[in-house]
Parts: sequence; C-alpha cells; structure tokens
Amino acid sequence: MSEQKSIADTSVELFKLLESYSTEERQRIIQAAVILLGDNTVPAGQPSTKMPFVGVSDVTEGAQAFFAEKNPKNKGEELAVAARYLELTAGSEEHSKADIKAVFAEARRNFDDKNFGRDIDNARRQSGLFNLGTGRDANKLSYQGQQFVDALPDRDAASKHKKKKTKTAKKKASAKTSKK
Repeated sequence: MSEQKSIADTSVELFKLLESYSTEERQRIIQAAVILLGDNTVPAGQPSTKMPFVGVSDVTEGAQAFFAEKNPKNKGEELAVAARYLELTAGSEEHSKADIKAVFAEARRNFDDKNFGRDIDNARRQSGLFNLGTGRDANKLSYQGQQFVDALPDRDAASKHKKKKTKTAKKKASAKTSKK
C-alpha cells in the first residue's frame, strides 16, 4: 500500500505545475480537475457567478442545461456545443456521429440523421468550428470552435472566434443575356 502525500507536499507540487500558466488557464485546469474528480462544487476561492468560460455547474447538470446555457442559434453551433460537452464530460477529442447524436438525445434536441454530413461540413468549412480532414466518422472541434463555444452565450465575444466570411466573385452575365 502506498503512502499518501501530505496536503502541503501536494500543494507545492501543484504550485510548481501551475505557475507557468496564466490566471485564466490555471482556473480552467483546476475546474477541469474538479470535474474529473466528480465534485459538483466550485473550487475554493472561485466566485460562484458565471465566468466567461465553462463552469463546473455547466457540465455537471447535463447536456440539457449545457445547451440552455450556451443557447446555440443554428445547427452548426448545436453540433459544436455537443462536441464541447463531450470534451468536457467524456474527455474525448474526436466524436462520432453516434456520440453527438447521444448528446442531442440527452439535451432533448432534434438530431437530423439525414443531413448530418451536410451540417457538419458546413460547420467545418463555413464557420471553422471543426477541423478538416479528421477522418470518415471522426469529428474534432477546432481551437476556434472550442473558443467559440466557451464564449457563448455572449454573442459579441463568441463572434470573434468564428471564421470570417470571405467575399466571392460575382459571375459575369453570359453573352446571350447581356445582348438583350
């Protein structure tokens, strides 16, 4: 049987691990550890008000509460919120269609099986919420997508993390239609 370290020794080790990170990064790391340990409380010293990033209560109350908190406006955003929920609760970075469908069911949201490919492709190419080239049934939330979901429901802050739309060239009228 191994000997348990004292709280003081553990605190010193934890300090050494966290000192190189920014304040916000340290808070996220500590909250992630609390989630992984299964505690439903906010870590000591943390304010109980909502922070600009995902709080402990957001993921411990289930997918329905997480979706309600994030308030996605379209199918691409819903897919990104579901993927982020899986990252925070299951610790997985790549998600299959079945994984995402299960989150939609838990959140009591409609999942469009028939148009999933189109919707995930739009979320990848138009919004930049998912990484390209992650495989046939592997969908990985991009860094941009992660930042976008974490900033929700603040639309102004979230929009800074969405891919900017580029202007497309207009087609010139054909010779037949321009001579009329």
